[in-house]
Amino acid sequence: MKLVFAVLSFLPGVAFGDQVRCELDLPWFRYSALDAITLREGNDAEVAKLLESPDEPSMIQLGLWYAYRHESSARSVFAKADLEKLFEAGGDPARSILYLIYRTQKKSFESVPRPTMDRLGKKMAAWKVTLGREKPSRALLLDVYVDGTKAAANTSVPIDENIDMIWKRGHEYQAAGRLKEAFGEYQRVAEYGNSAALITAAMFAMEAGGEECFARSRLYFGLGGMWGKVQWTSLPGGSPTSRPFEGTTETGDRPL
Repeated sequence: MKLVFAVLSFLPGVAFGDQVRCELDLPWFRYSALDAITLREGNDAEVAKLLESPDEPSMIQLGLWYAYRHESSARSVFAKADLEKLFEAGGDPARSILYLIYRTQKKSFESVPRPTMDRLGKKMAAWKVTLGREKPSRALLLDVYVDGTKAAANTSVPIDENIDMIWKRGHEYQAAGRLKEAFGEYQRVAEYGNSAALITAAMFAMEAGGEECFARSRLYFGLGGMWGKVQWTSLPGGSPTSRPFEGTTETGDRPL
């Protein structure tokens, strides 16, 4: 593990909006896993700063989920955020959280200009239709959070899969040298908040996706608890000289 940390500390990172991006699929954390993450640490100013300039799209999920779980803070958190940009850049995972806030906590957007919300509302409505067609289980889980369990009463769409089978499939892909497929399976387990899977995904991120996935790897290590408590203003950290997580030091003077 020390060798993994040493390698990570010297590799270059990627910034949000760079031309070179991690090609691996974005994580789509389960809502229960996001709760465990966002309730650890953080304050309004830190999260507002995160949403002003997120390091990568997965960070948008964390910032938006913080706004959802801290409804009284959402107005200040959104005051300087470009929600339309976040909607476009965050992918389906972040869009689902923004949609959830829009449907259940509209007062959260009081600091956002009305024309912006009108445009965003139309985009979210169109996106939700597409999500229901292309990813019905994701759309159903979102409906459950918006409307309660009655949304799932008359449907045969499965919400969850067998975690042990996904984990086993990942090992089979790994043994066969199919690293991108293995990473995908480990990431799916990690979505449920499984710390071991988060660490495994962190270790495979760059091997499966290259150095461009450095920031993704750091994010997973942090969320898995390997690097101590979250320091929101730097998470996940795109530079080898930044300190994205507190509580851990590496050999020598170079920080993780």
